Amino acid sequence: MPFVQVHTARPVSPELQRTLGAALARLYGERMQTTHRIVNVGFLQYAAGALARYDETGDAPREMTVVTCDVRAGRPPETLEALGRAITSLCSRELSVPDARVAVYITEHAAHHIYRDGGRAPEWSPEEGSPRLR
Repeated sequence: MPFVQVHTARPVSPELQRTLGAALARLYGERMQTTHRIVNVGFLQYAAGALARYDETGDAPREMTVVTCDVRAGRPPETLEALGRAITSLCSRELSVPDARVAVYITEHAAHHIYRDGGRAPEWSPEEGSPRLR
């Protein structure tokens, strides 16, 4: 935890996965006051036309990129909004997708619902982001 998944029909080379994945992890660590080293990032690539929103005239499909973020609960709504905006901007730029075609879904989980590193995840606190703990 956290887990950031990028769902896209855009080509995502192994190099782009590494660079965008690392950038998403760093961005998450900064915005969510934690270390980027705990962020899991995954990429799901769909066939052309297989990921769409039907919001064009006549209900025609339009390509979408969807990013899902599973996070520990505890941050204020403004922090989550800032994360969503930053992820949108980064993915838009790196995947050459307009901002309006990127949707970010953030799902909060209680820490006791998350198991990692052989045990239960700790509760989040702002001190987690302090430089001495990174």
